[in-house]
Amino acid sequence: WQDGSGRSGLPAVNLHLNDLAASLQTCYQLTTGGKFNEAVAKLRQLLLSVPLLVVDSKQEMAEAQQLIDICREYLVGLLME
Repeated sequence: WQDGSGRSGLPAVNLHLNDLAASLQTCYQLTTGGKFNEAVAKLRQLLLSVPLLVVDSKQEMAEAQQLIDICREYLVGLLME
């Protein structure tokens, strides 16, 4: 299923957990820098990207769930500010 192409009917997705983890680090930097509106937008974008994520193991699936939890908690905190 990882080799999605037009012939197999599966979409070709090129989004991995490392990509989203790097985006989360950017969100941390934006939050630390006081750019809360940008951080909120980036966190929302991150959450919307999770369903397109390619995971290869249950461990990566658990890490993706942890990423969702972190984003949710940061969003709640930033939106309450």
